[in-house]
Amino acid sequence: MAEALVRVHDLTARGCVDGRLSVVSELCPALQAIPDGYAPYLPDAVVPRGEWRAPTTDELSSLLGDPGVYSDSDILVVPLPGLARALSDHLGPRGDFELLRKAVRDATFVKALAECIDELIPFCVRPDGLVCQGAWVSPGGMRLVTHNMGKVPHRRIGFHVDNWDDLPLPERARGRRRLCVNLGLRPRYLLFLRTPLSALALAGELPQKAPGVGSPAGLVRVHLRTHLKQLAVRIRIDPGEAYIVNADDVIHDGASDASDVPDVALHFLGHFGPGEAIDIVSVGQ
Repeated sequence: MAEALVRVHDLTARGCVDGRLSVVSELCPALQAIPDGYAPYLPDAVVPRGEWRAPTTDELSSLLGDPGVYSDSDILVVPLPGLARALSDHLGPRGDFELLRKAVRDATFVKALAECIDELIPFCVRPDGLVCQGAWVSPGGMRLVTHNMGKVPHRRIGFHVDNWDDLPLPERARGRRRLCVNLGLRPRYLLFLRTPLSALALAGELPQKAPGVGSPAGLVRVHLRTHLKQLAVRIRIDPGEAYIVNADDVIHDGASDASDVPDVALHFLGHFGPGEAIDIVSVGQ
């Protein structure tokens, strides 16, 4: 059985003591999911079962990383108040969903981003491979947000991995990480499972590569359908905060909060970490 490796490091002043983490005890096929009124799921999608709850003392202890000790699969919560404030001021009122989608793509938004991008520097372990992937606007109140982009009809895909670096499955721990800033007015959430894709492959629970024309995300869905009895975790990311995660390796999805305002998230891909003075220890080294 692959070891559960993913842990959370809250590098904000608040820390994980104020209900930032919540859990469900198992997964379920998407057809059994609590409905939220948005797009349907892929037929083989897997999602959290039931309502979120506070973790037990033992669960919380196992989820929190030791201070100053980081692994490739760990998730970081970091403060980016200046960047978020500058860009949120540019976005203005949030009532019109379509106007907001246009606002995150116009020239003044890009100019505002360029003027505050230096706030990312403390979390850039290396400058190469850094990409701004843009700001995405989603409706509020979505229990899971990720769609099969570019395909019609739109379907949500449930728990998945990304494939930005297209590394072999056992080597995915060394890939770039995503940094996602909450530019909205409400919390948003990162959902994840404890065992990363690379650990499953190294333990022989998954093949070394996706068979045929299959994708890593499809391979994950097939695996999860027969492994529903596992903990899923949700991290609250407040406005002005960001998470850092290896989305090619950590099985995850996102969620939005209250339905009265849209969810706005700014995404970067790069070699991000906890800070200049701390090295990330690769799992298995």
